[in-house]
Amino acid sequence: MRSILITLSMVMNGFVSVAQFTKCSFYFSAHPDDWQLFIGTNAYNDMQESNTKVVFIYVTAGDAGLLTGKVPPATVPYYVARERGAKY
Repeated sequence: MRSILITLSMVMNGFVSVAQFTKCSFYFSAHPDDWQLFIGTNAYNDMQESNTKVVFIYVTAGDAGLLTGKVPPATVPYYVARERGAKY
């Protein structure tokens, strides 16, 4: 919860530039892939608008708190793979 508040504070206080945007959409989900499953259409439509800043906030990495757990034959921890997948 603390990280969510810090992120929101950074966005609202100008640490993240939103000057070129006239609209900002926030999407909250439990896991990094939930937005695609449950709010994908809305998020996609917002991302298509050049004047809209889209912010995704995830509550958990979805790794059951293991932090270093790897799913074979993976070479990176599960949470890192999900984070990378959410970025690209």
